[in-house]
Amino acid sequence: MPPAAPADARFQLAAYRDGELRLHLLGDAIFVSGAAGLAQLDPRGDHLVPVEYALAGQTPPDWYFDEWLLTGLGGRWPDNAWLTTESHVSRSSTPPQLHRREGSFWRPQSTKEGILHRTYPTIINWHSGQVLGLRLYRVDPAMYDTGSELSKAQQRRIDSALARARPGFDLLAATPTPTAMIIAPDLAPITAAAAPTGELFLLARKGRPEAGAPQVQRFGLSGDAAISGTVDALPKGLQCELLAVRAADEAYVACARARGPGRAYLARFNGSTWSEVPAPKAISFVDLSVSPAGELYAVLATTQSTRQLWHRAAPDAAWQQVELPELRFADRGAPEWAFAPVGHEFTLQPADPEAAARSWPVRPLQVLARQGGDVWVVADTDLERESISSYMTVRHVVLRAGKVRQPLRMLPDGDLALELLDWRPAPAWTPVGCGDEGENRPAFVALRTLPRDAPRNQPEPLLAAFIADNRALMPSVARAVEVFRRGRRTVGLYVQPSDQASADALLAALGRAAPDEPHKLECRQPRIRREFDKTSGQALQAPAL
Repeated sequence: MPPAAPADARFQLAAYRDGELRLHLLGDAIFVSGAAGLAQLDPRGDHLVPVEYALAGQTPPDWYFDEWLLTGLGGRWPDNAWLTTESHVSRSSTPPQLHRREGSFWRPQSTKEGILHRTYPTIINWHSGQVLGLRLYRVDPAMYDTGSELSKAQQRRIDSALARARPGFDLLAATPTPTAMIIAPDLAPITAAAAPTGELFLLARKGRPEAGAPQVQRFGLSGDAAISGTVDALPKGLQCELLAVRAADEAYVACARARGPGRAYLARFNGSTWSEVPAPKAISFVDLSVSPAGELYAVLATTQSTRQLWHRAAPDAAWQQVELPELRFADRGAPEWAFAPVGHEFTLQPADPEAAARSWPVRPLQVLARQGGDVWVVADTDLERESISSYMTVRHVVLRAGKVRQPLRMLPDGDLALELLDWRPAPAWTPVGCGDEGENRPAFVALRTLPRDAPRNQPEPLLAAFIADNRALMPSVARAVEVFRRGRRTVGLYVQPSDQASADALLAALGRAAPDEPHKLECRQPRIRREFDKTSGQALQAPAL
C-alpha cells in the first residue's frame, strides 16, 4: 500500500459542534447550521460568527425531543431566506416547520393542506435575485400517531391526497407563487439546481420514488422549454442522489451502480447530451460540488467505514485525493455545563484531558467549493459525548481551505432549545412554582447583566457582597450562576422561594444590591456558563467555556 499523502495544510478548523453540522449557500454567503443554530462569515471573511437573533421566532421543538433537525435552509439573506425544522420524539415527529426571515426574526408559515404538509426540501438561488422552492408534500405525522396500523380506508385517503398533490416549483416571496414549470407527471423529484443564468435542472426518478430509473428534466428560460422542459434518461441500474450545476452546458449527476467493486458513477452534461466521465474507485458518492471555475470536489465512500475527499482541477485532469488534517479540541480540557432535553436537567460535564490531548482524524461528509479555491468541508470524528443529549452525540467540524482566525463552538441540541425558549416570554413565578404539576423547577432572577465587552472568567464582587449581606435568604437559592440570557451574559440566581414573602424579600434584596437592573422572578431556564459558590461567590469553574 502506498504511503498516505500529507494532510493539506490549507484546511483549518472553522467550527465544531457536538451534533450534526451542515453548509448552506444563501446568495453568495456561506452559512453553517447546527440543528436550528446558525453561523455566518464575519464581515472580514476570516472566521465564523453566530447569526444574531438566529433562533428568534423559530417554532420550538417538542419539549421532550430526541432529535432536532434543520431539514432546509436557503434563499437570499436576509430579505428572502427560508428555514425548515422538525423534531423527533421516539417514533413520532412534528410536521415540517417552515419559516421565512423577516427583519431580525423568523416568521412561521402555514403549510398544512388537508392531511398533507407542503415542504421545500430544495431552495434555489435563481436568476434576477429570485428564489425558487422545489415543492413536495408529506403526510401529516398525526396520521401515524394513533398507535395502531393504518386501516385500508386511511391508506386510501393518504394515497388519494398524494396523487392529487403535484410537485412543482414555487417562487418564494412573502406569498409563495407557483411557477409555470410543469414537472413531468411520472417523475418523483429528488433535488434540483440552477445555472447562474437561470436554466434549471431537476434530478428525479421515473415511476416508483425509491426504485425508479434516474431522469433529469431541464427547463430553459422561454417558450416551451420554460414550461415543460426536456426530460433526459440516464442509464438504468443507477441510484442517483446528487446534482451539481456550473452552467447551462455543464452539469453533473453522481450515482452508484447496483453492483461491482467500483460502483461510483459520474455523468456529465455538455449542453446537449449526458455521458459517463471518470470517477474515483469507490462504493458511492456522498457529496459533490462544482466551483464557478469548474473544479470538482467530491466526498466518496471508499469502504463501508471510510470516506475521503477528492478533487478534479479540470474536466481533462485526473482525480486527486485530498488528505484532511487531524484535529485537537482544547475545549475538552475544561468543564462545561450542558442541558439534557430528555431529563430537563443541567449537568456539569467534567473535563477530559485525554480527549483534549489527542489528535482526532476526520471523515468528510459534505463539501462546498467556491470561487478562488475557497473550499469548505463538513466532517465527523470519533469524539463521542453521551451525556449531553438523549442519544450518543458525535462531534462534527467545519474545515475551510484558507486562513481562519478562530474556530467557532456551536451549541448542542439541549442548549439550543434553551436559547430558543429564552427569546420567548416566560411566565412569572408564583407560589405554585415553575414547571409541570409536581415538578417545582427553580425560577431565575438576574442580579446584573454584564457589558457586552466584559472579559470572561472574572470575579463577581457584586455577587459575593450580595451573598455576604443576605445569608438569611440563601436557603431559597438553588444556584448562583452566570448564564446566557437573550444573548447577553448575566449573573443571577436560580431560586425556589418557599412562599410569596420569601420571594418579596429576595427581590427587595436584589433591588438594594443592583438598583439599576430589572429584577423579575421568571419561570425560564437560561443556559448556564459557570456556577458560583453559594457561600462565598467564588467561581466554581475556572476557566469556563
